[in-house]
Amino acid sequence: RKHARALRTVFAAYAAADISSDAARDAADSVNLSELLFMVREGGLLDKNLSVAKVSLIFTMVNLENALKSVEELLAEGVPELAVAEAADDDEDELVYEEWCDVVVRMVNEKFPAAERVPGQDFALLLDEYLENTMLPKYTQLLKDKKRGLGNKHI
Repeated sequence: RKHARALRTVFAAYAAADISSDAARDAADSVNLSELLFMVREGGLLDKNLSVAKVSLIFTMVNLENALKSVEELLAEGVPELAVAEAADDDEDELVYEEWCDVVVRMVNEKFPAAERVPGQDFALLLDEYLENTMLPKYTQLLKDKKRGLGNKHI
């Protein structure tokens, strides 16, 4: 919640990145796998712990897990009603914002495996610090550069 505004900005920018087809342009409120991979490559998120294959697997797992959940389960988990409505008509080829946030959390978990963390370090604190000090500043700068005409806005 602390980083919701910045995360929504990043999500929106990459949700609109794929203009390769009419269907892709129409899905500008969700992120497909191509857009996610564009995002992680552009932001330099890939490393020895987070590969393209792992990102693809995380994307697939989040989509499948949410596709198998009922509306009642999602509401019970505290997912906002609007997001539940979005997820209800969602397909396995796209991530709505809440699913994308889940993917971001899982990618950070992959980047910093438990065995490589400081013993006893709280993952929520690690996630917060990574978002605040590394990931969000990087994407904020990338998006500012795109507004100035630097870099690619689209895949």
